[in-house]
Amino acid sequence: MPVRTYLINRLTDAIYRLNGIEPSHRMPHKEDLRQSFSDHVLFSSDQLPPKVDLQPYMTTYNGRVKNTHLPIVTDYRCSITNAIEALEEFDTCLESIWPYDISRVNKCPSIQAFEKGLKHRIHQALHVKIDLNEMKSCLAQGFPFAFGLRLYTSFD
Repeated sequence: MPVRTYLINRLTDAIYRLNGIEPSHRMPHKEDLRQSFSDHVLFSSDQLPPKVDLQPYMTTYNGRVKNTHLPIVTDYRCSITNAIEALEEFDTCLESIWPYDISRVNKCPSIQAFEKGLKHRIHQALHVKIDLNEMKSCLAQGFPFAFGLRLYTSFD
């Protein structure tokens, strides 16, 4: 089992898991979840905002549930493919509804989190190229995206 790596925000003492992504070895099964984003770009790079923030923790939990098919979820890893499929099957909510707390990382989100998250369920997904302008355009159009990043061991 890999070493778990965390980042601590020194201003808020919030703890964030860094290496919780399992590499995907397949695209999602449904065609609507694996379309190319390049076909849907609306904004040029000079029309893009500098930043958009979203909450990922409920998505990661649901992706792990989808991956294990067991009633008990452990804080291991979640592939991006499982997270995308979980967003279609389940949903996600704002961080203010279900804030990340390391002590409940394996706990099922509250009923309120699932109820509020219903409007955040996806029906299709797009594959975004590794291109900064395409990524920023994706965010500017209201589409979140996920990516994995391999870090050197010296980062620890």
